[in-house]
Amino acid sequence: MGGAGLRFSVACLILVVSLHTFYNENIYAHALENHRASSSSPCPAKLRVGVPWKRYFREFVSAGKNGTNPTGFCVKAFEKAIEPLNCTVEYITFGNGSVAPPSYDELLQLIIDKKIDAVVGDMTITENRSQKVEFTQPFLDSSLVAVVRLKDESLIRSALIFMKPFSNQMWLLIVAFFVLGVLAVYLLEHPKNPPVQGRRASSRFGPKLMYTFSTWFLNPEATRSVMGRTVVVVCLVVTGILYSCYTANLSAILTASRLEPTLNDIQSVVARQDIKIGYWNNSFIGDILTNKLVISGKRLINLTSEADYYNDLSKGVVDAIIDERPYMQSLVANHCSELVFAGQPFTNVNWGLAFDPILHQLATTISSRILQLTESGELYTIQKDWLPQYESYCCNQCRSDSNELHVRQFWGLFAISGSVTVIVLMVNIVRRRCNTLRRTDSGNPRKKRFMELRRRAWSSRLISRNGTSISSFEERKPPDTSECPAV
Repeated sequence: MGGAGLRFSVACLILVVSLHTFYNENIYAHALENHRASSSSPCPAKLRVGVPWKRYFREFVSAGKNGTNPTGFCVKAFEKAIEPLNCTVEYITFGNGSVAPPSYDELLQLIIDKKIDAVVGDMTITENRSQKVEFTQPFLDSSLVAVVRLKDESLIRSALIFMKPFSNQMWLLIVAFFVLGVLAVYLLEHPKNPPVQGRRASSRFGPKLMYTFSTWFLNPEATRSVMGRTVVVVCLVVTGILYSCYTANLSAILTASRLEPTLNDIQSVVARQDIKIGYWNNSFIGDILTNKLVISGKRLINLTSEADYYNDLSKGVVDAIIDERPYMQSLVANHCSELVFAGQPFTNVNWGLAFDPILHQLATTISSRILQLTESGELYTIQKDWLPQYESYCCNQCRSDSNELHVRQFWGLFAISGSVTVIVLMVNIVRRRCNTLRRTDSGNPRKKRFMELRRRAWSSRLISRNGTSISSFEERKPPDTSECPAV
């Protein structure tokens, strides 16, 4: 028995050693195969890529039919970046496509557990995640934004709605131009137009200006001087152009749908304690809202679907939704007349591709490829194909100040008309000065005597052919017939 037991022990030992050697040889062969593959490419023999399988926002990432054919913007961007590397990619879906969204933190845990090599999807780069896995260069901005409802604007009921077609600076310029025109017509018509002069010297200045202003619209023919009519024509042309622009813009304000957001910015969303805020369930946004923005948990409501976003906002279950910009841009684009962004993005985060830290070289190579695709415009082409809402995004034309007409749009009109008016006034002043000098010279006795002597000297030199001086041609009196005898 002793010999048999010894032989059995030796056989077991040989079997264990053989199995151990076989296992080590397989591991070595697998490592050698990966090394040979990595010598020409940073990719492993088979790159196992995890893809979230969710039900909503499929334009960003979708597991495809039955989770076997992943598609979406993120997947296409990854495939375009890894295309030159000739890697063998195996997609592994995570989740079941149900209403409840998959947890991205659990998906990243699969990389840590060495079950997958990378994650492709709408994965946000955060500090905690960066400590566990390695992210590539960001390929899409995903800053956090707030979306609120739109309400009817009270501008339609405003008593000063007639002032909205023009900006305040435009109204001041119009008043200044008309004052200049009235004064110009008054100065040009005063010497020749009796109604402008007034019956008495003590006539008030105000009625004269009112009469001058009325000649533009009621009786333009009342102007007597050519220069005055020139200024009136210029003012009428400017008035007609301004009238057309004013009526068109006022009609647009009265007939178009005027809306404004219920909350203006993220500060008002956070500050008001009566505001209910919705956010995506099982996302990092909850930590930001509670820890960084210090919002009470009683004000936060978890949302699990894209339909909940719109329904809860429209029904007033939540007053605002805070989520990443790509999702909210898609939501606002589909409900442009009812939803709007509240202010500007308040965090700077991005989407990236997550890799196992062991595949550092592959992550670096793909980061370089993402930069190349961004610079060449190929990434933008993919974005335009899969995210059309980024191109057709409506800006909620709901602010009345964007419809105001400003000075910069009419500066050419006022420059030309003002120049013509000033030139006419300058010419009129020069002409008046010349006429005044002539009248002054004609009333001087010495000047009169000099002119008479020069006329006589000139007349004495002009002798007619019959020898009679032109000066002798004076007015002859009729012959005196009183002494003539009657016939």
